[in-house]
Amino acid sequence: MKVRKGTIKQPKFLIPYFVISLILLLIFGLIGACIAMTGYSEYEMEVTTDKYAFLSDQDLDSGIYSYFTEALNKEDISSEELVNFKWYLTDLYSETGQNMRINAYHTKNGEADLALSNQLAFWMDTSKTAFLMYVDEDKNMHTLSLADSKYLNAFDTPEVEAYYYYDSFSRTFIPKPKLTFICKEFYADLENSRFIPTEVEIMKSSAHGAGDAKHTGVTISIDPGNTEGYTLIKPEKPEIFSFDEEKQHDVLQQYGEIAGCDDIENADWIGYSEGILTNDHLFADYQITDLKTRPFTEVYKDELRLGATFLILAAFILAFIPATIIYNVRMRRYQIFEYRRQMIDAMAHDLKTPMAAISAYAENLSGHIGSDKQEYYAGKIEEKISEMNGMVNSILDFSKTENSSVKVNKEDVDIGALIARIISDNEHTVNERSLKINYEQKPVMVKCDPDLMKQALANLIGNAVIHCKEGTSIDISCGDKIILIINTVDEKIENIDQLRQPFAKGSSTRGSKGTGLGLAIADNNLAMLGFKLDLKTEDDRFIATVKM
Repeated sequence: MKVRKGTIKQPKFLIPYFVISLILLLIFGLIGACIAMTGYSEYEMEVTTDKYAFLSDQDLDSGIYSYFTEALNKEDISSEELVNFKWYLTDLYSETGQNMRINAYHTKNGEADLALSNQLAFWMDTSKTAFLMYVDEDKNMHTLSLADSKYLNAFDTPEVEAYYYYDSFSRTFIPKPKLTFICKEFYADLENSRFIPTEVEIMKSSAHGAGDAKHTGVTISIDPGNTEGYTLIKPEKPEIFSFDEEKQHDVLQQYGEIAGCDDIENADWIGYSEGILTNDHLFADYQITDLKTRPFTEVYKDELRLGATFLILAAFILAFIPATIIYNVRMRRYQIFEYRRQMIDAMAHDLKTPMAAISAYAENLSGHIGSDKQEYYAGKIEEKISEMNGMVNSILDFSKTENSSVKVNKEDVDIGALIARIISDNEHTVNERSLKINYEQKPVMVKCDPDLMKQALANLIGNAVIHCKEGTSIDISCGDKIILIINTVDEKIENIDQLRQPFAKGSSTRGSKGTGLGLAIADNNLAMLGFKLDLKTEDDRFIATVKM
């Protein structure tokens, strides 16, 4: 919409506020993007470091070597050692999400020894299964694996799934779920390191390990089916595995875990490797899948969310400062414009009436009228010119009071005597309007500028006399710290504070009483003297209070 030249519209705070907010959001967004790019570089470095740590510290060859050192010497691998290695592989899968499939066999003089290979060859992968760590009554520890994967079906219920937990090697890897349990009753083939669970309690565990596991009360009963070759074991005190070395053999323990890949056959194999652990001993080759890592936005989601929240809040908070400054500058300009417009309108309105009367009287004088009429009209013209001079003088007085450079000369002034003189000056108007002023004069000495104080009190008392209801009284009292001026008014004043504004006359339909500058001049003068003017109404009473 085209704004007419010479007009100033009232400013709105929200418009500059939101414009500046958007600009700051853009700037902070660019800064945030730069910070995020730095964070992404750190993320890539972290991923590289974690992969290196996994491939170095958890190296498969060293893992195989640690589990089969004794087997190399005795040229035999026990079933329990194979279970331990299987558990080791599935734990790595849970921590990193990487699938592995390993084939190991024995060599001699650089060639496969078929006889020994038949004894030592094994095939191992990270397919899903259950493991059990069992301490018998003689305090011998056994590591067992599930006899058949069909028993895992008993754990596939929503109630059990709620207790799966994640244990990650690093926050950049995508971990796979584990489940912790204890066997209250099971069948075991200790020679082949196998077990069949019959009564299981699901435990609530965490990434800190079995030591943090707690009983859930969720139990599973499993039909063992064919148990030929297995022995029923029902410990008296089935307890969760403890890492306290002093206590770990003091109780019977049946700590179990389910881990591994659900469908290893469909894994996306990308690597094939082989290596000799020791000369003329165990040889292994294996397949692996790529290490799956979390995306940057997931690894740093908390930091990104916090950073975005901070930047948005900072933009909206910081935008408040310049928006407030711009709004105040524009509002001040608007107020000056409005003040000037209202002053011109008020002056034109107040001067129009006496000028119209003067014009009418002058027109009558130009006619052929008697001398008595000429004298009457001349007197009226003189009266209206005096009225206009009074208006102009009031405007000039108000202009002076708004000038902060006015010099204030303070001296001891008898306020009681000053009020009495002002009342005497208004005696004609008081009698004309049948008013009564109740005032008891007493000496009250106040240090102030006599001219500014007289002008302020003259305007307050004059305002009370002009606007007081005819035939009523005006009560004036003066003390050391306060001056009270109370009069009865005809009209109801809606917004009393508006009367402090220049040319305000109490009602929206401007009357002819006064110029509307009296209270504005009094308020400015008293402010320059360091005094305060309070205005209020109680029913039909108008109360002006000067606090010194």
